[in-house]
Amino acid sequence: MKEKINALHYMMWLENGIIHHIYKPNLIITIDIARQMVNHRLELTNGITHPVFIDVRNLVAIKADARKHLAGPKAVKYVSAGAIYLDNYLHYLAGNVFLKIDKPAIPSRLFTDKEKAFLWLESFKNLN
Repeated sequence: MKEKINALHYMMWLENGIIHHIYKPNLIITIDIARQMVNHRLELTNGITHPVFIDVRNLVAIKADARKHLAGPKAVKYVSAGAIYLDNYLHYLAGNVFLKIDKPAIPSRLFTDKEKAFLWLESFKNLN
């Protein structure tokens, strides 16, 4: 199991029972990047379920096929919940599209307050 993944487009690590997934600047998520993210997360968690905190503040765009993939069954395998941290109106709109159209199969919420996001995720830890 890796402790930290520092990929070209994102960083990911496990800390205090929560997966931290931070997008790097100017990210446009394609289907290939989405698949890589999922594979890295599966490698990181090693078959143990955790909630995930996703910082999307550097996201520029996400392709429709990538969005669908990230809401699909493989992408949420071993994930108990997802907190999406954002800081502007465009990200809020994109986040709502993801939640309402793609409907991830796990509890998922948008947050503009990092502390509230982590507090919400606490109730989804240790659900193995």
